[in-house]
Amino acid sequence: SLASVGDSIEVSGNAARQTLDGFGSLVSSVAISVSDNTMIESISGFPALTTISGPITVEGNDALAGISGFDALQSVGSGFDIQNNAALEEISGFSALETVSGPMQIRNNDLLGEISGFASLAEVGGGLRVQGNDALIDISGFADLESVGNDLTVALNPMLVSISGFGALSSCYSLEIASNIALPSLQGLEALSSLEYSLDILYNTVLPTCEAEALADRLQSLGFDGVVTISGNGGGECGGDDPDGGADGGA
Repeated sequence: SLASVGDSIEVSGNAARQTLDGFGSLVSSVAISVSDNTMIESISGFPALTTISGPITVEGNDALAGISGFDALQSVGSGFDIQNNAALEEISGFSALETVSGPMQIRNNDLLGEISGFASLAEVGGGLRVQGNDALIDISGFADLESVGNDLTVALNPMLVSISGFGALSSCYSLEIASNIALPSLQGLEALSSLEYSLDILYNTVLPTCEAEALADRLQSLGFDGVVTISGNGGGECGGDDPDGGADGGA
């Protein structure tokens, strides 16, 4: 049985195949790409895979509704991309994943309602971008994520109402929360204490501006001296239940 692949596994351009399985003994691979498959509805075929030394890409699969087949995967050595899957509703198959050494993107998946499948992920070495997911309501799946080595971007998710899943995040290079027009609160950023380059909170039209300002004040009190851009957010009031995602009510 196949246990290791010294090169990439690429599944692309299949017009008839509906499932992706058959790799039950595979433990490691250099890279995995599942892209531009018209009929694949599920990916459930990598139950023993623990290591991908390069990137994993799941992109442009028009019928893909769920990804549940990577329950043993612990590390990805390069990029992690799940994007442009028009029917994808859930990502639940990465519960053991602890590190992504490169950038991580979850973008432009039109029906994705929740990101809840990354409960063990502690570190993303590159940037983390959650962007353009039209049905995304809740980001709850990064409960152990402590550091993002580059930019953390949450943008252009018009239905998003919660970023509570970033509760363990303590550091990232820069933070952008932009154009999430239903997002009412920054709760979920309570642990963020180290930011290096910039803080951008823009055009979240129901998010009270005072929450963004309080987050900036708190980070500055902890030593952040980078660029702060706060614009186009809402005019609601703050106070009471720590609404700024961690400010302690001072100032």
